[in-house]
Amino acid sequence: MNLFISRFLRYAFTVIVLSCATISCNKQNAEPQIDPSDAKKVGQALILPDGTETKEGTPPAPSTAPQAPKVTPVVTEQPTNNGNTETVPIRYSNLNGGIGGVYAQVEGATNYYNIPLSGGGSSTSGTINIPIGIPENFGSGTFTFVYCIYDRNGRVSNILRIRFTITRIEPLKAGEGRATVNGRTVNANAICDLDFAPYGRGYGIQINDSQFLIFYNMRQGNVTLGNFENMAVNGNDTSPFALYFDGTNAYFSVSGTANVSNKKISATVTLKELLGSRTMTLSASGNCR
Repeated sequence: MNLFISRFLRYAFTVIVLSCATISCNKQNAEPQIDPSDAKKVGQALILPDGTETKEGTPPAPSTAPQAPKVTPVVTEQPTNNGNTETVPIRYSNLNGGIGGVYAQVEGATNYYNIPLSGGGSSTSGTINIPIGIPENFGSGTFTFVYCIYDRNGRVSNILRIRFTITRIEPLKAGEGRATVNGRTVNANAICDLDFAPYGRGYGIQINDSQFLIFYNMRQGNVTLGNFENMAVNGNDTSPFALYFDGTNAYFSVSGTANVSNKKISATVTLKELLGSRTMTLSASGNCR
């Protein structure tokens, strides 16, 4: 495993360096900005997981039955930027019969979301994570996201709230990227469609000559990044994952989420050191249009 990742990273670095010489920028048309205080527009614009149903009106009310699931807050305040994908963790208990899904709404909006889920098995408690994409054309401001879960019998939990505070940053131009590492945000290059034959194709974020991040096996929409340690190493595994090299040490993804829209990507990923036990979380975005 370690030998494979080391060889892969050396190969990836060569591919990224060569690809950077061919990056070109194209003019982009600016989209009208969305004010986060405009609940109706925010509710129509947020990027939710694949399979989400958007419906008019308000979600079903919490159930009064004692068998109804309960949820408790993990995060109530989430600072972010336009163009980012954030993960909302939902801690549940008293679950009977498995999770059916999540009801959610931007507070004050005229529509709500039904996010179907599966799994949960016989567990009565646990945590699920819902990725929420903030479009690039959002301005600075705040909005509140309200949510609850329901079980497979349709029983609805209590309602929780999380407030998003957006600080607008200018959207990335073609070939540009950003990365936040150890609390410091830096500019980067974005390189699409890197050929890692025979392992497939990847998306590179090059921070400098020796520091880069690779998103591997990406697809359009919301993507869950897997634990590379549990994956096949023969080039046949098509699960999404990420690799990071800081100039000295290599890291591989253990968890994370990403959103891919055409050739734009935003992601938050937790990584583990290849030859050690350290972990780190970083976020990155890129635009190779």
